Amino acid sequence: MSSAALDLGFAVLDVDRERRQGLAEVVYSQGKTVPQIVAITQALLERQAGPVLVSRIEPDVAARVTRSVRGWTHHPDARLLVWRAGWLKNQGLRNTRETSLAKWHATDHAVQSALDAIQVHGANGYSNEFPVERYLRNSKAAVIYEGTSQLHTLIQADYALGYREDRPLRCEPWPAQGWERPSA
Repeated sequence: MSSAALDLGFAVLDVDRERRQGLAEVVYSQGKTVPQIVAITQALLERQAGPVLVSRIEPDVAARVTRSVRGWTHHPDARLLVWRAGWLKNQGLRNTRETSLAKWHATDHAVQSALDAIQVHGANGYSNEFPVERYLRNSKAAVIYEGTSQLHTLIQADYALGYREDRPLRCEPWPAQGWERPSA
């Protein structure tokens, strides 16, 4: 077996496919149990930079897999998206798409994390004895006030479908203090 293959006993993964072909390995979920899908997904997330694609998955199975694997993706992705948008801003480069994606991703996952926390606390999650209820209220406020879910979904869809392009800048933005614009 080559070093690009990982044998889990019940599945052999091509962990080098993303580098070779530019596309992540796809997990075909039919005929696999939830623990097998979770093990495959976690193994791929540990070894590749991009997303893991899972095909032919039933909605109830997808929900159980997402609950098991969610911690691997939510916070690191949001942090990296914010850092990317900030880095572009610091360089004095346009960052409209990256900022929109970071806000959309971070607010949606903040709401989901707060809902998970309430579920963990059960009936106490709704009372004001614990701060969990406040976390949900605060996370929903960002979505409601900024229209994040709907607005940023449309912005990202426009970019993905080619309906939206960044117009040329009227004037060059200044890089953040202490940063220099990259030389071309």
